[in-house]
Amino acid sequence: MGIRLYPNTTDPRKLEVLSQVSEGTYEKLMALEAKYNFGNPSGDFFTYQTRMEQFHEEVSANNDLNNLHGFLLFGWGKFNGFGIAKDCSGSLQDRQQCETLLKQNDIQADVDLCEGLHWC
Repeated sequence: MGIRLYPNTTDPRKLEVLSQVSEGTYEKLMALEAKYNFGNPSGDFFTYQTRMEQFHEEVSANNDLNNLHGFLLFGWGKFNGFGIAKDCSGSLQDRQQCETLLKQNDIQADVDLCEGLHWC
């Protein structure tokens, strides 16, 4: 699975910018998650499986929704800690270290939008 790098922000608009999707995509994704009760395995297995398949079909049909959903799940993906991120999980708040970590991993992101970085 690997250790993945994420921004610390939970601000919907900043997440949209960082994941390079259209404004309003976060709200649409949250509405779909609510519609399909995403992540809540209530009911029997087949009902849950059907709901998750329907959710993923709708998300996959829209590039912005698909990209944001993937970004929320996987962040920028696996990364090299370059001696800055030394553990399997952790976080950074120092702007310069965050900027260095992003640049060393060829991640084009506005460090100010990130509000720090974390990995797990």
